[in-house]
Amino acid sequence: FIMDTLKSLLIGLVFMPPLIGGFTWILQRAGPWVPIQLWAFYLVVALFFMTIYPVVIAPLFSKFETLPEGTLRTKIEELAGNLKFPLKKLCRTDGSQRSAHSNAYM
Repeated sequence: FIMDTLKSLLIGLVFMPPLIGGFTWILQRAGPWVPIQLWAFYLVVALFFMTIYPVVIAPLFSKFETLPEGTLRTKIEELAGNLKFPLKKLCRTDGSQRSAHSNAYM
């Protein structure tokens, strides 16, 4: 718990100053286009975090292992193929360490 809190604090210290700076810069210079420029800024930030979360941030908090060959892996790969989901990696993590309920994400 303490390590997760420290990691979260460090991530906040790294990412919050540029985000607040960008937001403030837009507010100071945008004029009548503030809503559109803030929306565009938010869009870029959201896409950036969606891209780095599974590769950079999530591994800081959870250990990911490749799902071993077996029935479960085969069924998941078949489902992804049927849905044309671009499955590149298939990993597992012990979500019970941080949550009392079952969970999964792709």
